[in-house]
Amino acid sequence: SSRGAGCILIVAGSGWCTPRSTLSSSMSNVVEVFPQKCELADGTAMPDTDVISSGQTCMQKIQFAIAIVSPLACASVINFSKDIYILELGADVQVMGIVGTVLSIFGIASFPLAGYLMDRELLSRYFPWSTWGRRAPWFLIHSVVVAVTASAVYLPPTLEPGLLSWWFLLCGLISVWCLAVLFTTFTAIRIELYPTKEERSEVETIVKLGAGLGNTFGVVPQLFIAAGATLKARAMASIFFFVVGLISLISVPILRTARQEYDASRVSSLFRELVDVMSIPAYRHFLACRLVESFATSTVLAGMLYYLTLVERISGEKRSQTIAGLGAVVAIVTLVVIVPWTQFFRKRRIVNTNAVCGLVCLAGIISPVVLLATRAFLPSPAGLFAYVAVQQATWTGQTYWRLVALGWLIDEDIQAVAKRRREAVFAAGANLVQGIGGAISMACLVNGLALAGLDMENCEQLCNGRPAEEEAACMAECQASTIERQPAAVRTYMEVLFCIVVPFFQLLAAALTYTFPIKGERLEANAPETRSYLLTWPSTVAKRITSKSQPQWSD
Repeated sequence: SSRGAGCILIVAGSGWCTPRSTLSSSMSNVVEVFPQKCELADGTAMPDTDVISSGQTCMQKIQFAIAIVSPLACASVINFSKDIYILELGADVQVMGIVGTVLSIFGIASFPLAGYLMDRELLSRYFPWSTWGRRAPWFLIHSVVVAVTASAVYLPPTLEPGLLSWWFLLCGLISVWCLAVLFTTFTAIRIELYPTKEERSEVETIVKLGAGLGNTFGVVPQLFIAAGATLKARAMASIFFFVVGLISLISVPILRTARQEYDASRVSSLFRELVDVMSIPAYRHFLACRLVESFATSTVLAGMLYYLTLVERISGEKRSQTIAGLGAVVAIVTLVVIVPWTQFFRKRRIVNTNAVCGLVCLAGIISPVVLLATRAFLPSPAGLFAYVAVQQATWTGQTYWRLVALGWLIDEDIQAVAKRRREAVFAAGANLVQGIGGAISMACLVNGLALAGLDMENCEQLCNGRPAEEEAACMAECQASTIERQPAAVRTYMEVLFCIVVPFFQLLAAALTYTFPIKGERLEANAPETRSYLLTWPSTVAKRITSKSQPQWSD
């Protein structure tokens, strides 16, 4: 048809431009989509309005985004509880440092193994690919398991400092494996379901809202525990964590639709697959960026509670209120900046995306100046609020960029070898490096504080059994005296981490983002309309090739 408002040029049985009404009947003959534009009757080129999309509705995308809620909530429990164990339950800081290192190493090893096992279809015998896909069964099983372990973290059989560390290690090992599976599943399925940068970016906006919800569900109950780690508070939080851990099962029906054609025999051994993907220069560049970014963000996130306690000297209920306020700042800043970032990524532009994201990330190095300047004129902890706001504003764009960049890498890999789909291997490698960055950050934080002389008291155990009116006063006095007796080196160490180490690593992340090699002609060479594998989705291809404007077909 040459008179419509837009059309899709395909090679079908007839060899002509085919109206949308006949797409379904002719899809079996489709072999390629060409980037050429159809012509109007007078020979002029029509506007390029054709796009490729998943065909999902907004509600389906929201249902998909809910998949991130439970994993992030349970991850927050594991990450935050370590600090509660040290600061409130009196666990041995040196033993907890070793436990944290063990969990980090185990988590690092879990990511590539989880990705490889998924791509090898080990569960297909019990969950057929034709109805479940490759990854949905893994998500279903591990969501239930991690909900149980997250709910058990705050219910140790004893509060004895030595045994507390062993209980945390047990719950942590199970949770870390489950979270490695869940995060790898989520990242791989997202690339598989949404074929273009523009749609992946749109979904990322919804995912960020789901991530905020998951982090809130994971952190807020722990703030009540931080204010007073009583058995009642810990039991109520544990019940809540179990319920929240099952919320993401709502997404399983959407995850089951990720069933693109592939050949499992093209995935060889774990070692060979890792060596193969690591031989890609652009992927190594991406991993280097992910490593330094993870170190910087993990240091701020994990160190926040210590900074408030040891530098700002805030404890108890006021500390929980301050953390809630910081969470509100993060939420507000995120809601403000995701609007321009969504608009920037949702359309194909001639501007270098890597350069834009790198420059915005670079602006974050001023956060220490903002912290010190605000502290000089406003009361504590206003400086920390300003610091967090700048950090969040300059890191938010990176979540879009790293999703898009990973998608570009996977798209190139799929196009290189027909029916070879290694989304989980790529995603696992990225998560592995993220875990390494987090592990290094955690080791530097906890072990550095131990070397600096950190020595905390279990105030709940000390004040337990006293009358209610005396217990609150005892807790407040114990917490204040514990903070005051810490050596000056502890506070200095936290200041160095926040004001020197974090900005330096943010500078490195900005430089690596700016110089990412997939751009310009290389990027256009792998544009969606050039990827013939996008037309191998047998049951949904008619929905996945659409037009922005609905053409009015005529005789």
